[in-house]
Amino acid sequence: MFITTCFKLLVNMGEKEQILKLMRNFSSAVRFSYKRLLEGFTPSQAYTITRKKFPELNSHYVNCAVEKAKEIFQSCKARGQNPKKLIFGGRTLFEKLKKNHLQGKRLKELKRKWREKRQGTLISVGAKHKTHKGKSYNFSLTPPSLLCAL
Repeated sequence: MFITTCFKLLVNMGEKEQILKLMRNFSSAVRFSYKRLLEGFTPSQAYTITRKKFPELNSHYVNCAVEKAKEIFQSCKARGQNPKKLIFGGRTLFEKLKKNHLQGKRLKELKRKWREKRQGTLISVGAKHKTHKGKSYNFSLTPPSLLCAL
């Protein structure tokens, strides 16, 4: 059984920059792993290569990135889509940006939405195990005020 939670964090500026950097690195690791899977590497080989490419991410986040890339790759194949034509961040937003017909605030807003969709992901898989007690050691929510601890 999987439980997926989506939420918005309210943090101070120092924590915000740290979280945004982690999210950018994680999203880059997912895209990098996806490309390795397209090249025919196994997930374990993709993990090793991704781990070397992103030393700032710990092994847990690299493993989650490879798993996410594998899920995306398998999903494309299952739907009969060409995995090589996948655009991270969404094809419709990318096509709108590519047309260059917007200017000013509308263009900035569209770019922000595309970047947010492309880089605004962080996945941390917890394990239901005696030693983990159902938590991920990299990411946890504390019940009293639902604070996020990275």
